[in-house]
Amino acid sequence: MESNLSRSSSSSSSSADALATGSAALFRDRYLSPVDEACYLRRMIKLYAEVQYFEPKLWKEVELEDGMLARTPRGYD
Repeated sequence: MESNLSRSSSSSSSSADALATGSAALFRDRYLSPVDEACYLRRMIKLYAEVQYFEPKLWKEVELEDGMLARTPRGYD
Protein backbone atom coordinates (compact mmCIF):
# COMPACT_ATOMS: atom_id res chain seq x y z
CA MET A 1 0.00 0.00 0.00
CA GLU A 2 2.85 2.37 0.83
CA SER A 3 4.48 1.88 -2.57
CA ASN A 4 1.20 2.73 -4.34
CA LEU A 5 0.89 5.88 -2.25
CA SER A 6 4.44 7.02 -3.01
CA ARG A 7 3.97 6.35 -6.75
CA SER A 8 0.70 8.27 -6.72
CA SER A 9 2.32 11.16 -4.86
CA SER A 10 5.24 11.21 -7.28
CA SER A 11 2.89 11.09 -10.26
CA SER A 12 0.73 13.95 -8.99
CA SER A 13 3.83 15.97 -8.17
CA SER A 14 5.15 15.63 -11.72
CA SER A 15 1.76 16.46 -13.21
CA ALA A 16 1.51 19.49 -10.89
CA ASP A 17 4.95 20.60 -12.05
CA ALA A 18 3.93 20.16 -15.68
CA LEU A 19 0.73 22.11 -15.10
CA ALA A 20 2.61 24.95 -13.36
CA THR A 21 5.22 25.10 -16.12
CA GLY A 22 2.57 25.12 -18.84
CA SER A 23 0.53 27.80 -17.07
CA ALA A 24 3.58 30.02 -16.58
CA ALA A 25 4.53 29.69 -20.26
CA LEU A 26 0.97 30.45 -21.37
CA PHE A 27 0.74 33.51 -19.12
CA ARG A 28 4.19 34.77 -20.16
CA ASP A 29 3.59 34.28 -23.88
CA ARG A 30 0.01 35.54 -24.00
CA TYR A 31 -0.15 38.29 -21.39
CA LEU A 32 3.38 39.60 -21.00
CA SER A 33 4.43 40.28 -24.56
CA PRO A 34 6.26 43.61 -25.00
CA VAL A 35 3.20 45.17 -26.66
CA ASP A 36 0.88 44.03 -23.87
CA GLU A 37 3.30 45.22 -21.21
CA ALA A 38 3.53 48.69 -22.80
CA CYS A 39 -0.27 48.86 -23.02
CA TYR A 40 -0.59 47.87 -19.37
CA LEU A 41 1.93 50.50 -18.27
CA ARG A 42 0.23 53.26 -20.29
CA ARG A 43 -3.14 52.39 -18.78
CA MET A 44 -1.70 52.21 -15.28
CA ILE A 45 -0.09 55.66 -15.62
CA LYS A 46 -3.28 57.13 -17.11
CA LEU A 47 -5.42 55.79 -14.25
CA TYR A 48 -2.87 56.95 -11.69
CA ALA A 49 -2.98 60.46 -13.18
CA GLU A 50 -6.78 60.52 -12.86
CA VAL A 51 -6.63 60.17 -9.06
CA GLN A 52 -4.03 62.89 -8.50
CA TYR A 53 -5.16 66.11 -6.84
CA PHE A 54 -2.94 68.43 -8.84
CA GLU A 55 -2.16 69.33 -12.43
CA PRO A 56 1.56 69.08 -13.20
CA LYS A 57 3.15 72.18 -14.72
CA LEU A 58 4.96 71.00 -17.82
CA TRP A 59 5.95 74.47 -18.99
CA LYS A 60 7.68 77.44 -17.45
CA GLU A 61 6.88 80.90 -18.76
CA VAL A 62 9.91 83.10 -19.26
CA GLU A 63 10.01 86.71 -20.37
CA LEU A 64 12.02 87.37 -23.50
CA GLU A 65 14.13 90.48 -24.13
CA ASP A 66 11.36 92.10 -26.16
CA GLY A 67 8.87 91.68 -23.29
CA MET A 68 6.97 88.73 -24.77
CA LEU A 69 6.35 85.56 -22.80
CA ALA A 70 7.63 82.23 -24.07
CA ARG A 71 6.94 78.75 -22.74
CA THR A 72 9.87 76.43 -22.15
CA PRO A 73 9.76 72.86 -20.86
CA ARG A 74 10.41 72.61 -17.14
CA GLY A 75 13.59 70.90 -16.01
CA TYR A 76 15.73 72.06 -18.94
CA ASP A 77 17.58 75.06 -17.49
